[in-house]
Amino acid sequence: MTLTGCKGNDAEIESQNGGNTYTSDITADEPDEDTSPSPEMRTAAVPAVFVNDTYFRIFDDKQHIVPDLDDTWVYLGSIQSSAPGWGSPAQNFQTNNELMMGADIFHSYEGHIPITNSVWEDPLNEEVVGDSIIVVFEGMRILYITEEAHTEAYKVMGAVERHSLMVDGVIYSLMGSRSGNIPDGSVYLGEITSAVPIDEYPTENLQANRDVVVGMKVYRLPPGDINDVIVLFSDSYSSYYFYKQLPGTL
Repeated sequence: MTLTGCKGNDAEIESQNGGNTYTSDITADEPDEDTSPSPEMRTAAVPAVFVNDTYFRIFDDKQHIVPDLDDTWVYLGSIQSSAPGWGSPAQNFQTNNELMMGADIFHSYEGHIPITNSVWEDPLNEEVVGDSIIVVFEGMRILYITEEAHTEAYKVMGAVERHSLMVDGVIYSLMGSRSGNIPDGSVYLGEITSAVPIDEYPTENLQANRDVVVGMKVYRLPPGDINDVIVLFSDSYSSYYFYKQLPGTL
């Protein structure tokens, strides 16, 4: 469950404006006092909390639940006010989710931030330590981190190279997967023989940088608009991965 509180905020504004878009009769030379976005323009901001004169946000736009609180976490107080759901909190003990009013806040300079996937969505089991808060809401301990901690976490996520394969000295990168058998006229090239770590690019023929594809068969698709695509195919599945040489690759 991702908590944004947009419904509550929208409902309040629609009640004030009668549920309609406000149209002003003032001239272009006069200031427009209504600076809130129109209903058509509103989008939910990243769930965030402002406390200790610091902006904390949900990590990677995903809600991480902390299993327990140890003695490194210090109680700061409870959420006192709410900014609009499309905005960012800027006052101490404020959130942009009005549903969390009164929720307790705990702080640690050594919060453990779990990193469960790379920027390419590979599963990871890493973590970074950084300035964090936990908001206790409806029995959940929800983790929020500073922008600096978010940047450090993304460095770990970005250390993984794109899922790639080398064939005849050319690196091809994974583009997706398809169902069904490989097309007629595809040329068999061999099997994936080895894999380098996921933070490296392959350097040898028929080598990848993901262990999961070792042993799969490699085909080149028939000539056409995508004739530079390399396909991995496994006899145990009626589907295949397809790879393409990206601009700038060797």
